[in-house]
Amino acid sequence: NDATLLGVDVNKNGVRDDVERWIYTKYKEYKICHKQSEGNYTLPDGKVVPIYNVHAKEICSKPIPYHPVVRAVMMDVAKEAQIIIQNPENAKLTDINFTKAYGCGDVISDLKDKNNRVLSREGLTGKEFDNIQFNTIKRARAYGKFNFYLSGGVYEVLSDKEDLENCSNDVKVLLKDLK
Repeated sequence: NDATLLGVDVNKNGVRDDVERWIYTKYKEYKICHKQSEGNYTLPDGKVVPIYNVHAKEICSKPIPYHPVVRAVMMDVAKEAQIIIQNPENAKLTDINFTKAYGCGDVISDLKDKNNRVLSREGLTGKEFDNIQFNTIKRARAYGKFNFYLSGGVYEVLSDKEDLENCSNDVKVLLKDLK
């Protein structure tokens, strides 16, 4: 899959197969974890604070499935990122849709489901995604060219409401399930 710039996309959905597998694995389920407290300590001012042992056992919840909208947003971001590496010279045009997908992902990660759980335990887009999407020298160079062609430009930052309005129709359908 890394032998060519565009890689393999057997199902022709616009997302490289290795990236699609990563999205479906990474955003299958998560656990909420915390270190077990060893006790309490009273400070000289009378305030009581928990004491944690660095070797304390980590306590985690049962796996919680991600809401399907998380995968849908990440697939949208991956599709737009794939277009970026195909033709980085068209940066000003391709950046419009990439920014819409990326902004949608940022807002989605902060939304809550019907059980009042945040949809994502972390930001959906970022360094880990970039490392998967732009994982060869050719892909990283194409992404670098894309950013070069954007340099010196002035770009609008959208509100959360505008970012949600710019989500794809697939994502909007899944968002209706949250209400």
